[in-house]
Amino acid sequence: MYRNLRNGKFKDVAVEAGLAFSTEGKARAGMGVDTGDFDGSGKPGVAITNFDNEMIGLYRATAPGVFDDVSIPSGIGAASRNTLGFGCLFLDVDLDGAPDLAVANGHIDETVRNIRGNTGYAQPPQLFLNQGGGKFRDVADGAGGGFETPKVGRGLAYGDFDRDGDLDILMTTNNGPAYLYRNDQEGHPRSIRFRLKGTKSNRDAIGSSIRIYYEGHTQSRMVRGGSSYLSQSELPVTFGLGLREKIDRVVIDWPSGRTEEYKDLRAGKAYNCLETQGIDAEPNF
Repeated sequence: MYRNLRNGKFKDVAVEAGLAFSTEGKARAGMGVDTGDFDGSGKPGVAITNFDNEMIGLYRATAPGVFDDVSIPSGIGAASRNTLGFGCLFLDVDLDGAPDLAVANGHIDETVRNIRGNTGYAQPPQLFLNQGGGKFRDVADGAGGGFETPKVGRGLAYGDFDRDGDLDILMTTNNGPAYLYRNDQEGHPRSIRFRLKGTKSNRDAIGSSIRIYYEGHTQSRMVRGGSSYLSQSELPVTFGLGLREKIDRVVIDWPSGRTEEYKDLRAGKAYNCLETQGIDAEPNF
């Protein structure tokens, strides 16, 4: 992890941040990476996919710039012991307000099963639902659409391609096809989406922080360019709201240093936010 020194230089602080090694003090392969506020603390945690027999690293932010590896108590560690992960994404798959974790798996050695009988070249992707309390559960087997079929997975990105308010998943494979998985939610949970465009900040608003507040709850996301493994997800930011019909307010911190706040926004809509010029809602997503 490189800390921006704000003078055109960066400093590697991964060791002191707690991100450089496993809980056993071992360096790992490090294949894909993503960040997300998976524990609702307001501070983004980190997920790092690794080689088989190394487990995914799931790091919870304990203080600004300090992390603790919680992969084992979360349930993700044991579930990823025999997989080789590449792309990984934090996204709220079920729109309950808690970021989940999707992972594309696949080995680099076509003959690996001859060496390790429990590990294959093609491997099932994983979809870890956030259960709250720091726990995750792999529900890939019940995701449908062939999601759980073993693949030589590599890239992973999300986007609402059918504009129904939930996030769909695109996965690329090595020497194979790309897979587009449409997310269809039962029970009609609601979401709210924000599309930011900078005027004083960069046009794509990358680096912006968005926080929403409702019924005593807070969610936070960032507009980011590139994560996972050789992948770019869509720039609009999606918040799951469960069955709630509105949020009390949204606060946007732009890279320019400007902060904007808007109140009483309805769920089920996408809001276009133009820096310094206000916000307007589209009739649907």
